[in-house]
Amino acid sequence: MFEMPYLTPYTQERRAIYQFTGYDSRDRIADGSSRKMQNLSHDAFPCITPRQPRKLIQTFDAPTALFWKGQKMIVVDGTKFLIDGEQKGTVTAGKKQMVAMHTKVLVWPDKVYYDTASDAFEQMDITQTAATATFTNSTLTLDTEVKFQKGDGVKITGCKEEQNNRFVVIEEVDGKKITVLRDTFQHGEPGSEQPENWTESNIKLERTAPELEFVCQKDNRLWGVYNNAIACSKLGDPLNWMVFAQLSTDSWEATVGTDGAWTGIAAYGSHIVAFKEHTIHKVYGQKPTNFQVQTVNLDGVQSGCEKSIVNLNETLFYLSRSGLMAYAGGIPDMIGEQLGTGLTDAACGYMGDRLYLSVKKDGNPNLFVYDTSLGVWMREDDTLVTEFAPYLGQLYWLSGKEVWNATGGDALVEWSVQLGRFEEVYGEKKIISRLFVLADMEPGADMLVEMQTDGGEWKTVSHQREPGHRRIPIIPVRCMYFAVRLSGHGKVVIRSVVRRMREGSDL
Repeated sequence: MFEMPYLTPYTQERRAIYQFTGYDSRDRIADGSSRKMQNLSHDAFPCITPRQPRKLIQTFDAPTALFWKGQKMIVVDGTKFLIDGEQKGTVTAGKKQMVAMHTKVLVWPDKVYYDTASDAFEQMDITQTAATATFTNSTLTLDTEVKFQKGDGVKITGCKEEQNNRFVVIEEVDGKKITVLRDTFQHGEPGSEQPENWTESNIKLERTAPELEFVCQKDNRLWGVYNNAIACSKLGDPLNWMVFAQLSTDSWEATVGTDGAWTGIAAYGSHIVAFKEHTIHKVYGQKPTNFQVQTVNLDGVQSGCEKSIVNLNETLFYLSRSGLMAYAGGIPDMIGEQLGTGLTDAACGYMGDRLYLSVKKDGNPNLFVYDTSLGVWMREDDTLVTEFAPYLGQLYWLSGKEVWNATGGDALVEWSVQLGRFEEVYGEKKIISRLFVLADMEPGADMLVEMQTDGGEWKTVSHQREPGHRRIPIIPVRCMYFAVRLSGHGKVVIRSVVRRMREGSDL
């Protein structure tokens, strides 16, 4: 009996990408992830769609800082301190640390502030000299009107009576007269009979704020770091840092023994978090008598990345040497593995549940967006942001000479995404029998579909311009691996990419 040869039937395997999984720069990525993308968003996740168009707010000459306070946009433009475009004062050029407390916006390293209630632009530090000053044991009368006010902590120097060169807290001010606590000042040796009054010449009085490197606000105090110290202002008074009257409202300062420079500070939950690159200092307590510093050796903020510190949904995000970290009170977790390494010059902002990260990756600028509810990264473009400024549910940022709103524009967004490469983990070649892209296109949008096989040239498959639901087939070719690139302008929602493959020979 004649026997027919046995033929092994080929198998057809259907695979579909129903869920796009965002940006991933690692060596091996899952189907649906992409190493190369531009201007994509989470708006239609798990589908692919471009971000919303941005809106240009204003262009400046040489801006270095952006802040919002009381519905007013604050910009440092070169040496100009601008409120809604109007100059209110002059500062030095360069990077700034700005923080708001009550009606004041305070600026370091210049140590100036703007009061939104009084429309005043003032220096934090006050210095006053007196050619002659008359002392009693609880008063000091100058030869000019007193510049200080009740509650100020003042340092007095220049007295011949050395014991009177000291810090005092002003109880009252009346014209040229300062009143302090009883028996504060002394004439002659301790225990000697005190005259009713005596006179000193050429004395100096100072109220100064420290040269803070980084600053934040918590519990009605300003907090900052400088040299190797952590300090806070008097309760309710951001201008006074030298009030030591043994009261719960006093200012406070403590030094730490760790090596390295400060890299940032932030308020989180019940405590202050002060960062060095490899150390985190936590300050707990409600008043100077119970403030305590706890030090842990964990990844802190990378030097030059203090603008990356942001509190979103009770999680503190920041860029460390290891990557982007999420701190929730314990050990920080790294959430940016998909971004890879070589990240520097980071700044962060937020809008809704989304964290925006502007960062240089291997020296090249990138703007990434992380949806904290989805755990998915998207890449927008190569915008380098100097500073983010969230305000009333919107996100503004300073990039180059321009201030932008992350939404609100009307231009068609140019977008692209590369899917793949698609490959198997074993060596036989595959024959792609069918490949489809399913997409919805709005009027005015277009979409180009391209395919690359075995690392060759990109070849155009289709260029769609008609609105509506599109089902775009891709001509099958034989290859070891392939990639698909989708690009276009305007609103497109890519629902899925479906591919069918069958085994080919290994010859």
